[in-house]
Amino acid sequence: MQSISIRLTGTELIVILLFNAYPPQGPNFTVFIVDLREMTLRDFRKKLPVSVQEYNTMMKRTIISCDVTRVLGTSGSDYIFIMFNNRIRCISLFSGQTVVRKGPLPSADDEQEEKEEDTDRFNGCIIDETLLDLPLSTDCTVVSFEGRIHLVLLQG
Repeated sequence: MQSISIRLTGTELIVILLFNAYPPQGPNFTVFIVDLREMTLRDFRKKLPVSVQEYNTMMKRTIISCDVTRVLGTSGSDYIFIMFNNRIRCISLFSGQTVVRKGPLPSADDEQEEKEEDTDRFNGCIIDETLLDLPLSTDCTVVSFEGRIHLVLLQG
């Protein structure tokens, strides 16, 4: 097991497990939700691919941190923020969709390509990777108040 978090209601446990490559799948983290009242797995799986090098690093030390938000009123979902190897992901625990990620911001050329071919387009929030250079041991926690979600990053 790599990381674990509990929903604020205390009824579900969110577990992130690291899996080695098993064809046709490469190494990955998989997010599961355990219903603590029924002691069963909820029908939710989200795979996050990792490289072989990242997998090997994770076998030696933990470089992942996560936290779960409150339910956001407008969407009716809570979200899990995952900080791993200087990457940030925020996933809806209702739909499984990634809603925030760290990466290069789209350029004008990218926007033109999107108009021509609309596949694999990311519609969520992108954090500019040039503005956020974090060490591997960065921890994350979430603060939710006044209808807003704030991600707090702590250098470990």
